[in-house]
Amino acid sequence: MSWFVVRTKPKQETRACEHLALQGFEYYCPWLSRSDHSREPLFPGYLFIKDQASPEPFSKIRCTRGVLGFVRFGLVTASASDFLITEIQQREQALQGIARFKSQQRVLIKSGPFADLEAVYVCQSGQDRSVILLRLLNQNNKIVIEDKLLKSL
Repeated sequence: MSWFVVRTKPKQETRACEHLALQGFEYYCPWLSRSDHSREPLFPGYLFIKDQASPEPFSKIRCTRGVLGFVRFGLVTASASDFLITEIQQREQALQGIARFKSQQRVLIKSGPFADLEAVYVCQSGQDRSVILLRLLNQNNKIVIEDKLLKSL
């Protein structure tokens, strides 16, 4: 059997999963759990649905809350094998609780007013923010910044 790749609406993976479950579909949405107990989708905007071997669920899936539609390459619907799903599940298990950055790690700020400056990662500050030390005017300054603006060096 194979799994279809489904695109979800932005930040609505949980809603799509809940509504697919209510309709009786077997789905898989891998999540990455952080050490601060937050979680985020491993593939934001995507999830997998088990092939039901009948064409009627396609319209139900497309009309499900939180779902945009199937991922397609021309007329071909994207699919993933059972082997690939098993591999993703194993890697998902291995990644649980791993922090994105380590204390005292050098990071680069990707955009914003401090773009292209190097800093030192201190710690996590909430769900999507971190505390960094940025050297400005020969002085270390603690700054709270969004994780998505940081890149490891």
